[in-house]
Amino acid sequence: MFCITQSSSKESVIFASKNNGKRKISCFFYLKERVRRTKTGKSPIMGRISIGRSMVQFSCKCACTPKLWDSRKQRLVGKSAEAVSVNNELDRLQVSVHQVYESLLGKLNNTVTAEQIRELVFRVE
Repeated sequence: MFCITQSSSKESVIFASKNNGKRKISCFFYLKERVRRTKTGKSPIMGRISIGRSMVQFSCKCACTPKLWDSRKQRLVGKSAEAVSVNNELDRLQVSVHQVYESLLGKLNNTVTAEQIRELVFRVE
């Protein structure tokens, strides 16, 4: 079962974790603020998958207005069209990561890496 928790640190994140024996998978989302914003003033949203000691970062391929980003919930606040669409995409990515992990875990018997999950979720060759 998935457990949603929140952290109150400076880079607080929301993540879903699943503990299967010794392996724990985490999927984090954060706003990349230290980069040049787009012409519309939006900042890219990044993700991080961690499994044990294996970790990989990726772009979620979406951006948002920094004022709408809730650093505690790691989602956009409000019910604007932008907030709803970006939040739905983040939810879709999180579910996809965990589905790929579960399917690989059954096939590879506990030798799943974060890189393998990223490749399958984003269809990287």
